[in-house]
Amino acid sequence: MSKLSLAALALVLAAGCSGPNNGTHTRTPDGGADTRVPPDMGGGSDAAADMAVEGDQGTPEDPFDALADEVTMYRDSDGIMHIFASNQDDLFFANGYAMARDRFPQMEFYRRVSTGTLSEVVGSLSDSAIDVDVLFRMLGLKRSAERYWREELPADAESRRVVEAFTAGVNAYLWQYRTGAVTQPAVIQEAFSPQNTRDWEASDTAAIGKLLAVSLTYAADIYIDAHEFRQATADLFGAPGASPEYAKRALMFGDVVRNAPPSDATHIDGFPDGDTMALRQLVQAPRISPELLRNARDLHRAFEGDPLFESLNPLTGRDRYSRGSNNWVVAGALTESGFPAVANDPHLDLSTPTVFYPVHLHQTEGDRPYRMIGAAYVGAPGIVIGRTERVAWGTTVGFYDYVDVYQEQVTGRSDEAATVAFEGGEVPIERITETINVGNFGAIRDSFELDIEWVPHHGPIIPQLADGRPVVRESGEALSVKWVGLEASNELEFLVGLWRAETVADVEVALDNYEVGSSNFVFGFTSGDIFYSGQSKIPVRDAGALTYHPRDNPMGNAPFFVLPGDGTAEWTGYIPEEKIPHAVNPDKNYIITANNDPVGTTLDNDTVNDEYYLAGFFAGGIRAERIEERITNATGERPADTKLTPQMHVEIQDDGWDKLASRFAPFFVTAVDTVLDGTIDDSTYTDLGAIRGEISGREADLVALRDLLDGWNYSAPKSRTPTGDEATASAAETLFTVAMVYALRHTYGDELALVGRYDNGEWGIPRFGDIVPRSLLFLLEQPENALTWDDDTQDSALFDDLNTPELETRLTVLVRSLLDAQDRLGSSAPFGSRFGRDIPSPRSTDSGDWVWGNLHGLSLSPLLPFVGADWQRPASGLPFYERQGGQLAVTPCNHGFRNFDFVCGSGSSLRMVHDMDPAGPRTWNAVPGGTVADPTSPFFDNQMEMWQGGAPTLMRWDRAEIEAAAVTTETLPPE
Repeated sequence: MSKLSLAALALVLAAGCSGPNNGTHTRTPDGGADTRVPPDMGGGSDAAADMAVEGDQGTPEDPFDALADEVTMYRDSDGIMHIFASNQDDLFFANGYAMARDRFPQMEFYRRVSTGTLSEVVGSLSDSAIDVDVLFRMLGLKRSAERYWREELPADAESRRVVEAFTAGVNAYLWQYRTGAVTQPAVIQEAFSPQNTRDWEASDTAAIGKLLAVSLTYAADIYIDAHEFRQATADLFGAPGASPEYAKRALMFGDVVRNAPPSDATHIDGFPDGDTMALRQLVQAPRISPELLRNARDLHRAFEGDPLFESLNPLTGRDRYSRGSNNWVVAGALTESGFPAVANDPHLDLSTPTVFYPVHLHQTEGDRPYRMIGAAYVGAPGIVIGRTERVAWGTTVGFYDYVDVYQEQVTGRSDEAATVAFEGGEVPIERITETINVGNFGAIRDSFELDIEWVPHHGPIIPQLADGRPVVRESGEALSVKWVGLEASNELEFLVGLWRAETVADVEVALDNYEVGSSNFVFGFTSGDIFYSGQSKIPVRDAGALTYHPRDNPMGNAPFFVLPGDGTAEWTGYIPEEKIPHAVNPDKNYIITANNDPVGTTLDNDTVNDEYYLAGFFAGGIRAERIEERITNATGERPADTKLTPQMHVEIQDDGWDKLASRFAPFFVTAVDTVLDGTIDDSTYTDLGAIRGEISGREADLVALRDLLDGWNYSAPKSRTPTGDEATASAAETLFTVAMVYALRHTYGDELALVGRYDNGEWGIPRFGDIVPRSLLFLLEQPENALTWDDDTQDSALFDDLNTPELETRLTVLVRSLLDAQDRLGSSAPFGSRFGRDIPSPRSTDSGDWVWGNLHGLSLSPLLPFVGADWQRPASGLPFYERQGGQLAVTPCNHGFRNFDFVCGSGSSLRMVHDMDPAGPRTWNAVPGGTVADPTSPFFDNQMEMWQGGAPTLMRWDRAEIEAAAVTTETLPPE
């Protein structure tokens, strides 16, 4: 595929920047004809299409005439907008106006991604944009949003009124933008020109909400990848007549891709009200063309490897399950204030600015006035994470399984009447035809029609593309996707209910409207109650979809593979609400969720033998375990009997202790001790004699490396000038992380290269950063339970290198990895690069020169792919912010052990803590960057240092205090 022309991009960037007018509202001339897209374009076409439009845009009348009363907006010294209005409609109008003014480019970018119209802006620069448009037209986020808005949302629903007011506010800003009353930096105006930017629609807000749901719940690409990976390993190593060396690896998929987490931390103990065992059938999974699987996977990963978009992948990439979020709620019995505390830090891919928009909304009059503070999701009204006067909440992604991919047996081509086989009959495929426009910054150069095939009982068939254009699908097999998010839903009604809630019962009613987001919510109330609930529509599958067992039926069906589409593996409903994991006021006085298994269905490495199947994979529980240790003071890191303060919750959020290393490092130490112990005979291990010969002359190096790890306290400091114990810990973290890269290569590289999943340091494993370290830890801790156990070596066969005639065990892998790490740290090759600047190697074998803060940190992406890195901070020196912690630390900066580039692009997209004292609830928060998208604004990155330093700001709540701290005070009409 063609990629971005760097010369062309340089010409665009050379246009320069001019910041938006952030002054008080002034009336401007009428804009011109109303060019809003009609509500129904007919013929199954997509009303979301952003057509290039000639002429002026905007509503002819002054949109600010809609305000019933004066609205006051204060921006305080932290860059946070505080909006005071006497009535609901004016409040959310101002909410939309302020957000659009501060974040218009971001809102427009995500609107174009979610509606499948990105190619109109950059389709001539990158074929990846075309692929993304095809994918999101296939999913039909905008179609679903419009259908719900027109046909299913009651006319008197409060969420309708809220969104309509918000939409009017956004369009008031767009009216100013088109008339020239406000401007954007030149490159933004070039990309999203006033003339080619259509009015905001209520369904745009709903579509963007579904875009977030895609990133949190849509795992079709991972399941397709897992199916192909399992099929390839079985074909190669389990083939009839395979050599003994290959036969030992016949079940290796089950050792590499384990469902069981390394920690048994759960949210609650089992399903509410008990559980029963499900019966298992020995049904086998369908065999699928590897080419079909690869084509479908590649469409979903269009952004990967594209220099224009690789840092802003809306689908968040192959390692998205290595990320996650933390939240917890603590009852007043454990807090200094005597009332609940709530903490939340969602982990997302980070751009400048983040997708969250800190805001305070206060309706001053009315029977049930709104008042809320926290963070909005860009493109949506109100707040999604934060608190009201009575309740605070935090959310993490639950990793529940909401999507299945089906193999369809198709009769007929995609350009004619076609059917799929289902339950012994043939079902006609439905077709939706849409037009995709391809252009350059709004100037349309080309267009093509996309025929979306829809299997009525499943969902869309994944299109096949060649050279960036759809091709005719022939008869035979195809892949379709069934996803809860394809159904119309109204998460906004949930939010409105939450903003109104005062009790646990109120929150439970609101949660009934939350269907797609795959979230674990924790709530703390000024009443003293605490509450946790996993929530969403979690499908119940047929028994035929739940037949996989890694040992007993390794080629069985599971929802995290591709399922047969013949009717034997269907959804039969949704898990009853009372069975969704939840808890109220637990005896232990706290609830923690960190994307880990909520009730323990995966702890036995069998996901389908419980009352209900929830998911195949959860996070490993390492973060949850560490958070619990800090909350309960099991670590002894605070004085005994000291109650938890808000600052302590902040410190837990910023905890960088490397708990994963505390499990791994002792194995390196033991391996070195074994090799250096002269009392152990060479015959004790099959490879002991060979590895002793290999290390001859480097015994002193091994002693020093062993001692460094053995004396490590498992902290991973970010300092670039560490001294004393901090310098020792910094060196140990560096050594461990580099050695882990080699250990994974030495263990898995030979086998995975044979199935096309490893090539010269590049891995092709779904969820690599979580799955493969999880696998290695299992092989080290429980080798006797491995499916690849080798009687000859008394270890997993995966430690043996297929490329050598000798038999290797963990001894060779671990000792060799330490020495390889020392050599790599002494080499001159850079560890990576960001924004054209190298991340230099220490170039030293002296551990005193191994500084973790010089190798590990956070690199913020630019706001939009066509803005470049001009405004990336830090602007000089190392091209990333130093960050503490290792892989899977509580404070996330996960590097994944894929290679030697330990700079991350994801992390805590906000850090929020609430103290729910009824005498005056308080909220602290910081975002990694700022509140305003314009790089010339003082609020572009003003919160970065407080976020980086673990010192979030106390968000102002009292109006008098806000007025005193205001750097701008604005009023919107009436005058």
